[in-house]
Amino acid sequence: MSAYDYETSAVAKLQHEPSGRLKDAQALLPLSWLVRTIRTITRRNPKAPVTLAAREMLGQRLLTVSAEGYTIPILNHYNVAEYPPLPEHAAFERFRMDRQVLVGALNRSLVAASTDDTLPILTSIEIQGAGKHLTMQATDRYRLSSERIATKQPVPEFRFLMKAAVWKSVSRHLDGDQVTVGVLASADSPGRSGGGTALSLISGDLTYTLMGTGGEYPKLAALFLDTAATHIEADRRDLIDQVSVTVDLNERNTPATIVMTSSTITIRPALNEAPAAAVETPALVAAGTVPEDATQAVAFNPAYLLAALRSIDAEKVRMSFQESLAKPVCLTAGGVACGTKDTYRHLIMPVRMPQPLEGV
Repeated sequence: MSAYDYETSAVAKLQHEPSGRLKDAQALLPLSWLVRTIRTITRRNPKAPVTLAAREMLGQRLLTVSAEGYTIPILNHYNVAEYPPLPEHAAFERFRMDRQVLVGALNRSLVAASTDDTLPILTSIEIQGAGKHLTMQATDRYRLSSERIATKQPVPEFRFLMKAAVWKSVSRHLDGDQVTVGVLASADSPGRSGGGTALSLISGDLTYTLMGTGGEYPKLAALFLDTAATHIEADRRDLIDQVSVTVDLNERNTPATIVMTSSTITIRPALNEAPAAAVETPALVAAGTVPEDATQAVAFNPAYLLAALRSIDAEKVRMSFQESLAKPVCLTAGGVACGTKDTYRHLIMPVRMPQPLEGV
């Protein structure tokens, strides 16, 4: 079964039992109708076998879908010749990766990708290949995620901009233990080099070919500094719980305040007109390099902070700050410096408040 929307093509090989006229035949069917019909007639037994058949009726060739005693004719099938041909590609080079490793890294990058379609480059995830590493990064201008993962095989040197929305749909269907990644040069896009045009993903019985976003991705690696003025670490689960409370209590897009001392960290919600001093939030045990007698505070979009915390797979999270608290804050796993490339790193821009933060 093949489908194509001029940006992404999908080919699925199904285990089937060909018989009669349908053997080695082709049909062009409306996907939404076919999916809805199969789901409806197999609702009580989703694993029931489904039969596609062709028969002559009233002088016409009629296609039917049958399952669980139902036979439903497909009234709106089309001429196969009307379907656009899938794009032809010449394989540039292929390499294999563990599916969980690849999907996990791309999903962690996904949280920082923009959803603003007026900025198509920022709605994409940049994938870079070199040596035995893949690097993924994404940004929406307010946050930036980056991760470099090791590969067992050498990979070609390439850059590819994968549409984040397309990846979100495709990733749910990759069900094999391994994914074969192909860096492709498109035969119908003259003058464009391999990797910049298309990427193929093969997993199990599925093959996807993704067309890339055109343009140059911003150069962002320099934003991850090797050293930090201060840092603080706390239990990731505790941070997620406290930020989740703040997200639920705050009005939409209202920043939350993080207050830090040498041994504690507190995420404080902003409750409409309530003075900050009237809001009490439990302090979490923390450790870091905040000066002994100092109290530091910075404001964030709590939804952005929550997404970053959920993307970090570690018991503790480190937040690294620059000399100016108005500059991006780097989140990594506990004990990992922001300058470490072989790890997941997430930058968040603080929210500039119109007046000094209360209670600090």
